[in-house]
Amino acid sequence: MLEGGRVFADERDRPTQQTEKEMRNSKEIAAEIRKINAAGRATARFQNEYGGGYDHTADTSELEKEYADAKACEFTTEWSAETTAIRRAAWNKMIKTNPPKSYKEQCSKERDIGFTVDNLKKAVALYTK
Repeated sequence: MLEGGRVFADERDRPTQQTEKEMRNSKEIAAEIRKINAAGRATARFQNEYGGGYDHTADTSELEKEYADAKACEFTTEWSAETTAIRRAAWNKMIKTNPPKSYKEQCSKERDIGFTVDNLKKAVALYTK
């Protein structure tokens, strides 16, 4: 059986709606949140025309939780213990040879090496517990 470019041997192999939802990444969830917020703002402009007030933020609370979970999952996937050790050694070597003299220079070094110090600190804290 062919569906959307994927082949399934039978119906048992087809992912359920729940697993499809769980497999979304943070960018997809963020796009959905932006879409809902834009629709909510449009509705608020219409309904708030006479000052009645309309709050659309409650519509995205579950999506925001899902987004936070997806970001945490993506972070732990990207920053494994081995990756953290390698990146930490690379950062320490770079800092010892030529430390940044300003925040702008530090940001430039972060772009060159491919990760931020904040993410490195977060990963180190995650794996040194």
